[in-house]
Amino acid sequence: MFIKMRNIVDEKELERDPSLIIGDWCFGNNLQDYGDNYISTRNNIKTRLQSVKYDCFFDLTAGIDWFNILGNRGRYAKDVVEINVRLCILQSLYVTEIIDVKVIPDEDRRLNLQYTVNTIFGQIKDEMVIGG
Repeated sequence: MFIKMRNIVDEKELERDPSLIIGDWCFGNNLQDYGDNYISTRNNIKTRLQSVKYDCFFDLTAGIDWFNILGNRGRYAKDVVEINVRLCILQSLYVTEIIDVKVIPDEDRRLNLQYTVNTIFGQIKDEMVIGG
């Protein structure tokens, strides 16, 4: 079970437009604050990708070593980022397969991550920006 990130909109509206997630933690609604479904898995993947390795006191190996990876230059830098993103996603609970991962750097030193994965709850297609 994961702690659910509550949203201003209801679950049905969120299924139609996933961009409505505000990503804020919410407690105080008993079991309603926990989930083990599509949205919780989606939030878990995003949280893991945004986490910095060695930064979480109760799991120092969680996340990606963004500080060292993003400092790399050269022809293999993008490949190193993609490999680390794939490993992080594959280690996420309920993920069964990675369909596609795209790492797209922009001129403002941000990374646009686009990924499609299969989970036990169905396919998740999402994107996010790291940095900036």
